[in-house]
Amino acid sequence: MIREQLSVPMRKVDIVGMAQRAANDETVLAEVYRLLYDHDKRTSDNAAWVLMHLPQTKNRWLTPHKEEMTDEALRTSSITKRRLIMALLEKQ
Repeated sequence: MIREQLSVPMRKVDIVGMAQRAANDETVLAEVYRLLYDHDKRTSDNAAWVLMHLPQTKNRWLTPHKEEMTDEALRTSSITKRRLIMALLEKQ
């Protein structure tokens, strides 16, 4: 279900809503993080947007994933995702 929501064009209100869900439910957060690596560009870009809109208190959840996110930022062909991942890493 989360993948389907992230695979379509999203408005900011949708992204913020998903980020709030993820902040309150670690299962949703883990799924959004997993979808950051999805083969579909829109899905992975949207996942990056959602992670970017997480409350600051959830930055610690991402800390153990710094190396994976760095590798993805270097590997991805999506400029949007690269920029968002770099911003997430800077927040760490």
